Formats: sequence, C-alpha cells, structure tokens
Amino acid sequence: MLVPGPRTALTETAEVTAAIQLILNDTDKLLLTRVDNLVQTYKSTSAAFVNQYKNARKIVDPPATKRAFSVNVKDNVTAEAIANVTLTIQPGAIIKITSQKENAVLNNLAAGAYTLTIEKPGYITQTINFNIIANETTKLSILLVSAP
Repeated sequence: MLVPGPRTALTETAEVTAAIQLILNDTDKLLLTRVDNLVQTYKSTSAAFVNQYKNARKIVDPPATKRAFSVNVKDNVTAEAIANVTLTIQPGAIIKITSQKENAVLNNLAAGAYTLTIEKPGYITQTINFNIIANETTKLSILLVSAP
C-alpha cells in the first residue's frame, strides 16, 4: 500500500496505536474479570498451576530508554528554530540532523566528555565541549550566528 504522505502516515499510525491500546485494555479486562477468577477455582486442587499462571501474568516492563543528549538550535537574531543543522559528536563520529522543531536527541550516550560541532550553510560553524552524566539528560541550547 502506498502512503500518500508523511502527515497521513503519522495520522494512520496514531489511529492504529490507539486501536491497539483499546484492544489491549479489553483483553486485560477479560483476563481480570473472567480468566483470573476461573483459574482461582483450581487453587485447592492444583496450586502449582495457579502459581505458574500468576507468574505468567506478571508484566515485566523493560526500563525506559534514558535520553542522554538533547539539543535545540536557533538563530541568534530571530530566535527562530533552524532545521537541518548538522551536529557531529566526537568521539564516535555520531551525526544527527536537527528537525523542523530544532531538536535533536540521542539516547543511551555513554557518560563522558564529548565535543559537538554545529554546522549549517550560511552560519558560522561552532564547536563546543559538553559532558554526559550517567542517568541524566544533557540539554544544550545553541544560538547560531549568520556568516558574514
């Protein structure tokens, strides 16, 4: 199936995600109100089965991904967001491009010292040093100056 455009794809994705959440909620309700109660009727005759069922019903959530680095880039005169700015992070030669909302994020960047080079045609290239601290988000705000 050909998707007509990115906005349509985002809308369709959001709708499908909402529909899946409704199905999951209905399934959980069915398990809680019917199946869990039915399994309890076997408690006296098959305690091992009931314990295995309870263990299988436990939801194990993986830890949420920590955002290690977030940067926004704006024009120093207009304070307008600048999209398509190239951000190069060293060590690692990691390259990110800012979005229309001026943000670029990088998850799970290891703790340590880094250098960030910010480049955009028509602006002066900047290089800054920053540190990533374990389990914290480093937020940088950059104001780019137009090239003479």
